[in-house]
Amino acid sequence: MTVTSWEGPIGEEGYVVVSIEARDGYKINTEYPQKVVMSEPPEGLSLPLRTLRMEHAERESDQRLVFSVPAVPERAGEYDLTGIVRLSVCNDDVCKIGKEQLSARVVAQ
Repeated sequence: MTVTSWEGPIGEEGYVVVSIEARDGYKINTEYPQKVVMSEPPEGLSLPLRTLRMEHAERESDQRLVFSVPAVPERAGEYDLTGIVRLSVCNDDVCKIGKEQLSARVVAQ
């Protein structure tokens, strides 16, 4: 899993990007309800959508799933975000289900 932070102007919606990438012969488990659940944002930052489910994700391939978490800074500053990613990948023999912590930063100017 990789997380890409966002930097941009005050009042503009930007996106923290969470990418799930299956490797070593595994594929994204489309039967599992993959999701991203963001913690309460710090004061001065709003998250219009704190829980993103499969219908919010972009499936780029059998191995890659991308969630774009919208964030709108209300004033200048640096904001630290945290959350949980629930994910599952499978190969021909087994499926793995996991939960990973995520952290990201939004910088508003």
